[in-house]
Amino acid sequence: MGATYYLKGDVTKRRPMRIRNLSSLSVPSALWHELAAVMRLGDKLPGAIADDLGMYGSCQTLSVTVRPRRAVPANRVIKTGSYTYGRISLFPCRHCTSGSMTQVVLHELFHAWLHQYHDDFYTCHPHCDLAERFANAGFAALGGALRSPELCGSYRLAISNAMRSLPLFRSVANTLLRL
Repeated sequence: MGATYYLKGDVTKRRPMRIRNLSSLSVPSALWHELAAVMRLGDKLPGAIADDLGMYGSCQTLSVTVRPRRAVPANRVIKTGSYTYGRISLFPCRHCTSGSMTQVVLHELFHAWLHQYHDDFYTCHPHCDLAERFANAGFAALGGALRSPELCGSYRLAISNAMRSLPLFRSVANTLLRL
């Protein structure tokens, strides 16, 4: 159950989730598409299909926007990602790596999954700690390593190894998806 792709007009494959990169950071788009597909967020979102209030706008699929890199004072904890109604926004600093942004994507995918499949829990209970635990487990399953969770530049992830490790990530995600 992998993601499918549009390749120069080839309609045999498609990629509904959109990734818009406004930063100078190289993002592992193919990996992020696969992660979303594993979490059942790669196609039309259940909440968007049932949306009768217009909260999702005209888009019914997940959208990821990587904002331009920004300067951040040393030793300052900053917000690096957010999720709301089918939209993930990432806010990398000048030290962020594609590994650290992948960990943030995993964190936000947890929020998106919870919102789409368990809305009652999403709206009534704090779940950021659970999202962080899932992101850390998923990052490790993909072969990621870090020296310090407080230093975004210390997150290392070899994308080719992560793509090969998708079955292990799938097993981590399946423990969540059974809920």
